Formats: sequence, structure tokens, C-alpha cells
Amino acid sequence: MNSRAWLIKVRVTLSGDDQATRPVNVSRPFRLGERYEFRDLTPGKYRLVAKAEDGAPAVELWNQEVMIEAGKTTQLALSSANSTVSPAQFPGALPK
Repeated sequence: MNSRAWLIKVRVTLSGDDQATRPVNVSRPFRLGERYEFRDLTPGKYRLVAKAEDGAPAVELWNQEVMIEAGKTTQLALSSANSTVSPAQFPGALPK
């Protein structure tokens, strides 16, 4: 069995949220717990939206503003603690 098979599929989208970045709209699939990155983004303000794709409808896990600065790496700590859903509703949460 593939050891990654149990990981929740997530689609992360970055959309430009100011004049300089408005044309940018990039989206990539990942799995929770894996590292992900976007490269060569125009500096400025973005909206990050991440949705769990396992199940229907997709569940929005994060929706937040992100500032990208030229020449700097932007790291985000996305977890169940800062998700738009409660920790109990977070995908993969253990039943009580």
C-alpha cells in the first residue's frame, strides 16, 4: 500500500489581491502534511485559499491574506489550529 494514500488531498490556490498581483491565479494539489511551494511570484498581496478535495463538496480549510516580498521566502504554518473549520471538523480528525 502506498504510504501517502491516507493523506488528505488539498488544493491550494493563490490569487492576486492588489493591482500588481491581480493577474496571478495559481493552483496546485498537495496532501496535508507535505511541503508545498509556489515559485517566481510577483511581490505583493495575495489571497490563499486551500480546500480539502476528499469528499464532496470540497471543504475550505484556509482563507487568508499573504504578503509576498521580493527576494524573501514566505513560509506559512497551516494547521488545524488556524483553519477556517474547527479542529473537530478538520479532515482526518479522530472521532470522539
